Parts: sequence; C-alpha cells; structure tokens
Amino acid sequence: AVCAQTQQTSDPTVWLTEWAPEPRDIYWENLAIPYFDLNLRRLITTVSMFFLTFFFMIPIAFVQSLANIEAIEKVFPFLKSIIEK
Repeated sequence: AVCAQTQQTSDPTVWLTEWAPEPRDIYWENLAIPYFDLNLRRLITTVSMFFLTFFFMIPIAFVQSLANIEAIEKVFPFLKSIIEK
C-alpha cells in the first residue's frame, strides 16, 4: 500500500500527499547532523533564549513599575505638574 494513494480524511482536499523522491535524488549527506552539532545548536538556542528573556524583562519590569501614577511622580518629579492636570 502506498500512503500517497490512500484517503487520509473524508474530505480529500484537506491533505495533499505527494510521492517521496527517488533515493538517488536525495543528498544524503544533508540528512545526518552530527550529535555534537545538535547539542551545540541546542545549547546556543537555550543560552540565547535565556539572555533574550532576561534582558527583555528588565525594561518591561521598569516600565511596569512606572505604570502607577505615584511611582512616576517619585521617579520623575518634574512631571508632577503635568500628571496633576
């Protein structure tokens, strides 16, 4: 049985299947990623996400702390006259 010929759902236009490429048409060297490279990519991604999250949260926390009108007056006293209007 060939999966490309079987009906996957009751509506045949939902999933369009195609035949797999011939084995001689595949560049097999691209399929094998060394284990070291996989771990290195995972480490780089994890460290990047940590730093992006950490350094993104600092300005967000600062802006959120200023969301209170009284906090804005304490941090920026020159805005007190504008805030009171």
